[in-house]
Amino acid sequence: MRGELRHRTRSPLSTIVCVAVLVVAALTTRPAPGTAKPFVTPEILVLGDSQLSFGSGELMLDFFQNFDRHCRRFVDDATLRTRISNMRTQMIGARSTSLQSWVSKRGKAWSSLCKKDKSWGVNASVWGHNATPGRLYHQMGEGKKFDVCRKGLSPLQALLRRKYYAPDLLMFYLIGNGSGRLANNAKAAESDVAALMAQLPPSQKCLFMTTTPIHTPRRNRTRIKAERALKKAFERAGNRCSFVPALTPVSIASIQGKRQYFRRHKSGKVKDPFHPNEKATRKFLNVIKPKLCRAIAGELSMPQLAASEAPEKSHVVAE
Repeated sequence: MRGELRHRTRSPLSTIVCVAVLVVAALTTRPAPGTAKPFVTPEILVLGDSQLSFGSGELMLDFFQNFDRHCRRFVDDATLRTRISNMRTQMIGARSTSLQSWVSKRGKAWSSLCKKDKSWGVNASVWGHNATPGRLYHQMGEGKKFDVCRKGLSPLQALLRRKYYAPDLLMFYLIGNGSGRLANNAKAAESDVAALMAQLPPSQKCLFMTTTPIHTPRRNRTRIKAERALKKAFERAGNRCSFVPALTPVSIASIQGKRQYFRRHKSGKVKDPFHPNEKATRKFLNVIKPKLCRAIAGELSMPQLAASEAPEKSHVVAE
């Protein structure tokens, strides 16, 4: 017993030495003042609207992170499926935004992305890579990870600037906001797509897909017109980005007008007709999955060329 006590008892001098060693170790392993962890770009970046925030985010992230499981029936290349599943995927769902928001340098569409949200103080949800544990919502333009609102640049140009975001695949997942503008004026779609083409690095792989149908038939009809206008605009631009028409008769019939797929009041009346819930997203993905899987695999199976070597490609996923 005395031997054990003698072994466990530490002299004051040895205690001081031990503490000093621990302090030195802590100081030497702590990052130097003024240094920060380097920014790591996602390899797949999805830019969407508020449907990612309310109903789609978790399931869309699962789709990419488990691409092998979701797409094995539609993509034969097992090595490619595994590679895509292991890629760093980040999704940003910014409320009230459209393609116009990302390619504009000023105006109302730009403000919806870059001006501080007056109601909540934040305007975007972030999923996957670069997400912050315990904090889903952020304000675009604020913080190292979301520095996309710079004077003289569109948010897309700021995002894709040198030494910042450089994804292997850039995907747009939106349609609702501004769909009336696109549906009523074909030149608006051409203008947005032309701006996108001018701002994308020549070698950037990209994909555009519209979001889940909503509850209201009238508004879905407007979105269908907007989708068709965008599809034609991408075709005129040489199909530089793969285009997945997602507002199909089957996807619309699966969700439109069905109250169980939307948030409701106690009376049963639909409370939010614009943001389908997770059940609706799951149904939508099951319908659209063959085209989406093949479009993503088609983009990421192409070799990464230098900007000067990048050819104009023709890759549209037909309805």
